[in-house]
Amino acid sequence: MIKIQKLTVLDDKLLRISFDDGTVKTIDFNSFIGSDSLTSLLSDPAYFQQVQIYPNGRGIFWPNSYDFCPDYLYGHVPAIRQQVTTSETQPHSV
Repeated sequence: MIKIQKLTVLDDKLLRISFDDGTVKTIDFNSFIGSDSLTSLLSDPAYFQQVQIYPNGRGIFWPNSYDFCPDYLYGHVPAIRQQVTTSETQPHSV
């Protein structure tokens, strides 16, 4: 099971999400914002920035309980930018 380690809010409804396998995806959330009462709140930049990671890394959520699981974000949502860092390229200590 993949977990989210870090989340960064960028401009224009973009999130940079770091997963525990070294993958970092920048995802455009504009396509998830609709006119319904649950998703329309995300069109407000101040509200969008209130996104958080669940304590166990098993998803992201906003205060109204709109959420996404990491497996869906990792495997099914296209990235506008993606980077994969393997253990060979990550700095380590001896």
